[in-house]
Amino acid sequence: DFKGFRVLGEHPSQSTQIQMGGGGSFMQTVYSWRYELQPIEKGTFAIAPARVRADGKEIKTAAITIVVGEQAAAGARAVKPRGGVRPFPQGFPFGGADPDPPPQAQAQDQSQPEGHSGNFIRAMPDRTSAYVGEQITVQWFLYLTERQDKYQTVTEPRADGFWSEDLPIPNSGRGMSLTPQIHEGRTYLVAPLLKKGLFPLRPGKLTITPIESEVSQVDFFGSVARNEKVQALPIVIEALPLPAEGRPPGFDAASVGRFQIAARLDRDRVSVGEAVTLTVTVSGRGNLRNLAPPKLGQLDGWKTYEPKVLVDVAPVENDVIAGKKSVEYLLLPERAGVTSVPPFELPFFDPAAKVYLVEKSSPLRIEVVGETSSVAGGKGGAAGP
Repeated sequence: DFKGFRVLGEHPSQSTQIQMGGGGSFMQTVYSWRYELQPIEKGTFAIAPARVRADGKEIKTAAITIVVGEQAAAGARAVKPRGGVRPFPQGFPFGGADPDPPPQAQAQDQSQPEGHSGNFIRAMPDRTSAYVGEQITVQWFLYLTERQDKYQTVTEPRADGFWSEDLPIPNSGRGMSLTPQIHEGRTYLVAPLLKKGLFPLRPGKLTITPIESEVSQVDFFGSVARNEKVQALPIVIEALPLPAEGRPPGFDAASVGRFQIAARLDRDRVSVGEAVTLTVTVSGRGNLRNLAPPKLGQLDGWKTYEPKVLVDVAPVENDVIAGKKSVEYLLLPERAGVTSVPPFELPFFDPAAKVYLVEKSSPLRIEVVGETSSVAGGKGGAAGP
């Protein structure tokens, strides 16, 4: 539904990817629709989701809100007249578009050179605006007009102001995978180069520098016959500050995502001088490596040692970084009695719901039996049991 706009052009396209080997084969067909629109009046307009029913299931895009004023906002990209050089359709990455993209995951093409006519690199961030600590996924693709013999990365992209996590590229273990893709009557060989999950560390406009590569063709004797450098354009991300309203006490700026917290003891009844392990685990989706879990306070009658931190993260659905972070405390009881370990609290900001939440673990109880230990009291002794 393009109410408030005039449709200047509709450009459907289709590409097919076929892979064979390993005793089987795989084929995937990607359909893409691209529309050129011109606003016919001022105001705020909503383009409703496009919907497709496939295999009995309805899939849809996210809705898009567009504000039409007297003139384009500063930094907006003007639409070229029909017949000029047009950018590739948004949301058309290697291997096909995500059939069920998450809200806000409208790919923004910021790195296709204007007026390109040959080989180029294209960067695809899933969004260009996010909260501090919220994940942004960026993919880089190489577009070739003909097959090349050699490829080499000259300059890696630099993401100052971000915490970076590398994401896996499908089939990268078997070398570069080139897939034919047709757009507006021209065939390109497209290969994924790099994929990263980036977490802004501070508010403001942050720039991801271009990746620069070199492609070459060699002659019969292996000498370079033709050499070309290709690169993408830089990507500018607007990192939004976290809301001040509703921010709970003890909140850490790295605690952005969706988390749960749990605490457990390896035993609930021990003798004086017998070590106990207390494990606090934070799991969920977000920048777990940079997240600061809650600390253990002073426990009367116990000696505590420096904790051991374990982190296990990996991308899950839609390349979202997820996993768990565990902190293991070694505790040594110095006298008999019953000790209650209060709940651990983890305040965090959920960027999807745009609210602050607080997760709590369950309280723990441990009984110590036996005679009072002669081990000196205090926290953080020089040696463990």
